[in-house]
Amino acid sequence: WIPPCFADYLITGRAILRGPGGDVWNVLLKRKGCRFFFGKGWKRFARQHRLNTADFLMFTYDDALEFNVLIFDSSGCEREDAFLLETGQMRIKMKNRTSGRMQGKVYPMRL
Repeated sequence: WIPPCFADYLITGRAILRGPGGDVWNVLLKRKGCRFFFGKGWKRFARQHRLNTADFLMFTYDDALEFNVLIFDSSGCEREDAFLLETGQMRIKMKNRTSGRMQGKVYPMRL
């Protein structure tokens, strides 16, 4: 569930989740009564990030139904394996010296 205090800022519809590695997943943001939750697409996100019951997720709302997601384990540390997707790819982010902006590139990983 998404906390009710966000209800004033959200509408239902297609949302974007940006995972720790910078990749994006399309999910549906749904409403049931006064509560919001992620529908279609959420299971895929959860499966590909190997979410566990004890994991803690922090969502940052960027605007226009876009959420950045950080994934922490039960010890409170950010899960490094969340950057490694089931597809065997890892997105490496580096700061561009000229613009100062973060840029990402996907590299295949050998498991």
